[in-house]
Amino acid sequence: MKYLSLFLSIFLFVSIFAFSISGGYGGVQIVGTYQNNDNLNASLSNVNISLDNTLFGMGGGGMFITNGFVIGGSGFGGTRNYATQDLKIEYSYGSGKFEFGPIFDLKLFNLGIILGLGGGGESMKLRPNLSDISFDSLLINPGRVSTLSRGGMEIGASLLILYKMNNFIALSLKGGATYGFGWQWQLDDGATVYNQPEDMPLRITSSLGILFGGSTKSD
Repeated sequence: MKYLSLFLSIFLFVSIFAFSISGGYGGVQIVGTYQNNDNLNASLSNVNISLDNTLFGMGGGGMFITNGFVIGGSGFGGTRNYATQDLKIEYSYGSGKFEFGPIFDLKLFNLGIILGLGGGGESMKLRPNLSDISFDSLLINPGRVSTLSRGGMEIGASLLILYKMNNFIALSLKGGATYGFGWQWQLDDGATVYNQPEDMPLRITSSLGILFGGSTKSD
């Protein structure tokens, strides 16, 4: 309840001192995320691998602004690799959302309160390290590669700062949180994974982007 009250207070404060704008932008962004992987890393400790809680990736997005209201979308993906003498893990995460919300001209910059609805997912590809081997032997006893993944619906909320460098180029800074609903680890063929770690699919996200387009104050 306190988070909802804070959100409404920010919205009302900004509304009093803001001017609405119209326009449009699109471009690229660098995204960083943080997710608590403690339970997953506790399971991976048996193979001496620990996943980082932070992940960085590249993405893009665009927005249409009309009378102080944003409609658009953005997405990104990132991958990190981990390895020991016996095992390699390729960890990936990706997300894409439809985004909307009010945006205001505060003279120095534009401030948006953005809600997002879409989907995302994370995966781990586990592959044993193989020594040199003949083709015939590999056909008889191939090294097993297992891919685990979980994903589904995501919702997010964030604050957007849009700084106009000139009439055509702007910088965007966005920070917020994303939560996934009903995510469960499973194999790539749909088989259930038992005794799976129960880390919450909650991510703190931030992004820095360069956008092209323009905006003006609405009448």
